[in-house]
Parts: sequence; structure tokens; C-alpha cells
Amino acid sequence: MAKRVILIIIVLVSCILFASSALAGELLEIESESSVFTAIGPEALQWLADGTCSITNNMDGTVKISGKTTAYSDVDIISLTLYLQKKVDGNWISQGSWIYEDYGTKKISGNKVLAVDSGDYRAYALHKITESGIKESGSSTSTAVSVR
Repeated sequence: MAKRVILIIIVLVSCILFASSALAGELLEIESESSVFTAIGPEALQWLADGTCSITNNMDGTVKISGKTTAYSDVDIISLTLYLQKKVDGNWISQGSWIYEDYGTKKISGNKVLAVDSGDYRAYALHKITESGIKESGSSTSTAVSVR
């Protein structure tokens, strides 16, 4: 009888651990979206260091889009334009855009929580810098999330 109880406890603990790790992986997928940064224009950027964007499915009919633009040092103007895009007939269509801009600094970030209908969504961002009349820009695109 004692062996049976121990075996049942081991099976239950194993099931709980397995379910927890599966759920953690699923939540990581929902919350952690990567992006790919691409320079626009000259390949050797003097001022624009990096740009990122992400999208999170909040599982309540809303998504959060976020982004960040980073310069190597303080610049005259630094900006981030975030776009929410929805996949329609195989094409990514912008649903709106939001501009964040600052002066004399090397980082800017922004985020927006938006109500959405069912569908596939992603974040797209434009990252721009102006320093001493030199303009540099890049873009980033997040992976997509499905809202059901």
C-alpha cells in the first residue's frame, strides 16, 4: 500500500512539473517576441546603434507593442515610430502609428496597449537619428502573435 501511495505521488509531481514547464514555454512565446534590425541607407551607421520592437498578446483582446531606438552617444534628435500591423490576405497592413521623439539623448522607448480583433499581428518600427545634419535610419520587425 505504501509503495502504491509513493508511486502515485511521484506520478502526480511529475505531471505537475511537466505541465508547469509546458505552460512556462507557452507564456514565454506569448510575451517574448524578438525583432530584427535593418539599417536603411548607408551600411556603416555612425550614430544609430540599434533598434528593437516587440508585441505581446495580453490574452484579453489587447496587444502591447513596444520599441526602443539607441544611439552610440547623445544626438540632436532621436525618434521611434511604432506601427501595429495586421495580416490581411497575406499582406501586413498598418493599423496605426505612434511617434516618440526626444532631443540630446541616446535612447528613446515607447509602448502602446491596443484593443484588437481576432487575427495575426506584429509590431514594426522605424528608428531615426539626426546629428549635426546627418540623418540615419533603420527598421525592425517583431515576430507575429495570433489573437483569437
